[in-house]
Amino acid sequence: MPYTKMKTRFYRLNYGNKAFFLALDAALAVIVVVGLLVIANHYVGSSENKLAELQMIRMGSDIITVLDNKGVLDSLDEKTIKDELSSLLPPYYNMRIQLYGAFSSETIIIETESELAEGKFIGRGKRFFRANGENGIVKYYIWSK
Repeated sequence: MPYTKMKTRFYRLNYGNKAFFLALDAALAVIVVVGLLVIANHYVGSSENKLAELQMIRMGSDIITVLDNKGVLDSLDEKTIKDELSSLLPPYYNMRIQLYGAFSSETIIIETESELAEGKFIGRGKRFFRANGENGIVKYYIWSK
């Protein structure tokens, strides 16, 4: 008789409750930790790419700022601007600059390469400047080769 009494208690989990819930708790903890690791890996991996893109945009902004502070943009001469741009731009980047405003009826376009990159990130920005006493806008596009 004692054997059958023990068997019925085992099926009702009277003695096995603690072990069962401990195993269930451990399994849930493993699932939560793995989920958090997957999410953290996703965010860390994607932030590296965004930081590189942000760095590229900032580099373009810095180049335009240097051109403006040196007075190169004030000349509105395409050759002068292109020469100075070529000296400032790192060799593994290309850039396009568009100048427009009240100082000219046409948009002045200066490029290091004639076509924008297909399928690559293109950083862009805008800056205001003064040339010949008139307000103007410089739009720039920068991408890696």
